[in-house]
Amino acid sequence: MAKIAIILILLLLYSYVVTLLGDDLSGWWSTIVRIMKVSFVYLGGIAILYARRSYVPKQFSAYICFTFVIFLICLYHYMLLPAGFESQFQQKNLITIGGFLLVMLIVLLTVFSKKDILLLTYFIGGTGIVLGGIAIFHSLFGKSVQDIMYVGPFLRAGSDATGALMLSAILNLTTVLSIASYLLTTRYSLKVLFLVSVLVSQAGRFLTFSTAGFFSILLSVLVAYILLRKKSENKTLRKTLLRLMLAFIVIFAILVVFFDLEKIIFYRLLLSDELIVRQSITSRFDQYFHLLSLIYEEPLRLVLGYGDDGYLAVSNARIFIHNVFLNMFATYGIFAMFSFVGLYWLSFKHLRETINSADRELAVLGIFYMAAFFGWFVHALTYPGDKSVVQWVFFILPICFIKVKLKDCRTESAILSGTVRN
Repeated sequence: MAKIAIILILLLLYSYVVTLLGDDLSGWWSTIVRIMKVSFVYLGGIAILYARRSYVPKQFSAYICFTFVIFLICLYHYMLLPAGFESQFQQKNLITIGGFLLVMLIVLLTVFSKKDILLLTYFIGGTGIVLGGIAIFHSLFGKSVQDIMYVGPFLRAGSDATGALMLSAILNLTTVLSIASYLLTTRYSLKVLFLVSVLVSQAGRFLTFSTAGFFSILLSVLVAYILLRKKSENKTLRKTLLRLMLAFIVIFAILVVFFDLEKIIFYRLLLSDELIVRQSITSRFDQYFHLLSLIYEEPLRLVLGYGDDGYLAVSNARIFIHNVFLNMFATYGIFAMFSFVGLYWLSFKHLRETINSADRELAVLGIFYMAAFFGWFVHALTYPGDKSVVQWVFFILPICFIKVKLKDCRTESAILSGTVRN
């Protein structure tokens, strides 16, 4: 349990709390964030020392190598920044990518069993209550100097902090994993907790008014149902999932009608005015064409990109592309892009292997992580979140699934060959 406690502390401090505090911090908030990051580094070192003799499958060196390539290119751009230039993002992203590399190594070394994975899943799912509550509170009581951040009387949850798009992606992840946790746990108290987490997460997610978030959760639930239908022999699971979704739809519809929120809820979703069309669609195509023009002017930038602040340093403008793949390509170049796509491919491959596992419980976990992975793709294609917390969960958790699966296979082979004594 000591190892799992360390992992939970790391995920809580680094992946969630720091993300929600936003970029523009001052005073005691800034001090808290620095303390968290220092604590994170020390706890990470303790975890690695504690698990130095752990079993590490050789094939997972690819995860570490791909991430390390991205980290080195980020470090290269940080070293190239002009003297006296105040970096707004490069230093932060260097710490972020280095942090993910450390988390990946820690999880790889310390997660041993299916129970560990279940505990991580329960933890991430359960945080939806806290994060959804923060989103609701921020939407109702938060303030912004930008009128564009409001939809009717509501502030878009996450605005001027972690960002509405990022927050909606996190809350969709907590929703899907809460549903998985609800289906897998046998304890009534936990079932109630995860139901509340789904409701609060989606209430907060709706208040982000993210169109991508709306289609993302629909896709995740659809993929989960299809995979349960095809891969799982347990009819009860998919029937329960269907009932849950129908119940949530009915509850949501009643609340919308009762509080007369139809126009407000679907205002952005239906692209109700020219400003929203320009923000959601036109501006993204402008970013894509801007990237093409930059490549045409400086083809050598294809190799290592501009860096997070490099283009700003020479042109007083920032590369900002609402697509994780193109954003990675523009900032860090083709080698980082190759490594980034490699991480996506490894995650998809190992989640697919988990879904086909003979262990039914592990297979169900794989199904819901795959469903959340598909849902994330909606955000990935419309959001510049190449350093996003959410996708790195998908890069890290498949390592745990396959490690547990390989460990079980090794144990079974040893028993069959007579090398393990009862």
